[in-house]
Amino acid sequence: MVIVRFVGGPLGGLVLERTGPRWPGGWMGLEGGHWGLYRVVHSTPGTLVAECILIGPPLSTA
Repeated sequence: MVIVRFVGGPLGGLVLERTGPRWPGGWMGLEGGHWGLYRVVHSTPGTLVAECILIGPPLSTA
């Protein structure tokens, strides 16, 4: 399990627990909200810190 801590952008302050291979970063967003392009800026065993580098338009709920 890896814990991803989000800094800035639409997911700023949230924490995600995930399994599987190391997460390289990418587009993340919440339904009805904006997208954020996140990159990993710090990594320790079991924890990643992801910083928002770009914000996209709101996601469609249709």
